[in-house]
Amino acid sequence: WVYDLVGKSWETWLPEESLQTVRKGGYYTVLVKTGLRLIALNNNVCYTYNNWLFYDDNDPLDQLKWMVKVLTEAEKKGEKVHIISHIPSNDLFCFFNWGKEYTRIVERFSHVIVGQFHGHTHDDDFIVYFSSQNSSKAINVAYVGGSATTFTNLNSNYKIFHVDPSTYATLNYESWIYNLTEANLTPNNPPRWYKLYDFKTAFNL
Repeated sequence: WVYDLVGKSWETWLPEESLQTVRKGGYYTVLVKTGLRLIALNNNVCYTYNNWLFYDDNDPLDQLKWMVKVLTEAEKKGEKVHIISHIPSNDLFCFFNWGKEYTRIVERFSHVIVGQFHGHTHDDDFIVYFSSQNSSKAINVAYVGGSATTFTNLNSNYKIFHVDPSTYATLNYESWIYNLTEANLTPNNPPRWYKLYDFKTAFNL
């Protein structure tokens, strides 16, 4: 019933084709614009703190099977894909079998997947995927955003991504924060956001 409720709530945002998989398992795909497809995953079905997965931790709700089908079609059509999920999809946060299969999919379609974006950890982070045939060859990157909340003992922050308008690959990103101590000392003033760093400058790229 939860997925039916979510599907009902999202009727004004998503086409019926996307809502069908929302109602099945809380995941969907949508063509954002010509050449760019979005895949939104429900990673509660792989999360290590989800005790229901002890009953089935391989591919609950057939999400990975569906994802391969979507990526295969995107590959045939020459589309590029961005993947979003709340919980990072690697096996650090997901059950091993699910995370392992997800990583295999990323490797197979690394030329199609040009962006992965996650949250959950509240950390400003990124995850590099490496080739199974060459452990020194990076094949994909997943970006983990920070959080607007200060939980736990953090400054609120967000990212601005710079994306190539033709390939849809991420070119750079900026991390913006405000000083929580300063904001608490001046509660009648709006927080003063400032750019902490940009990725290319910080890593000399």
